[in-house]
Amino acid sequence: MPNFIVLTTVLGNRFPIRGSGWYRAATYQFGTQRTNLKDMSLTLDIVTPERAFPSQTVDEVVLPALDGEIGVLPGHAALMSQLGVAGLLTYRQGGKETLAFVAQGFVEVLGNRVTVLTERAELAEDIDIEEARTRLREAELALRKAEAERPDEDLYRLRAELEAALVRVKTAERYMSR
Repeated sequence: MPNFIVLTTVLGNRFPIRGSGWYRAATYQFGTQRTNLKDMSLTLDIVTPERAFPSQTVDEVVLPALDGEIGVLPGHAALMSQLGVAGLLTYRQGGKETLAFVAQGFVEVLGNRVTVLTERAELAEDIDIEEARTRLREAELALRKAEAERPDEDLYRLRAELEAALVRVKTAERYMSR
């Protein structure tokens, strides 16, 4: 029997396996060996210029890409993408969901390894909500002042700082509301 791969999604989409009918379970089939996706996991690495977070073995990762969110499960196709200006990264280990703030960078998915290279990253539990709200107010004031004084100038950096401060506050608030 030749080696071939067939994936049936968890949502019940079915893809035919040559000569063997339809399957509903989420499985990979390598020749005669079948592996359930629930038994597989991902390794998540988050790296910033200041530090590398410890590698995590996770079941699922959701990343804030430039054009929207990317969900990664075990067996995901190889991928390289740019992260958005700022966003919420979530990952699940068993039934536990962990939230993290990430700002600008890249993500690589290769095999069952997800590597996030980012300018800044903070776990939601490490964000001081009052300090984050103070930074948000400061970013809003700086942008308003710059728009009033220099309306023609490119204000990308200030808008990016404002967006990052806002996402950081929302990340901390979502963590605290659990």
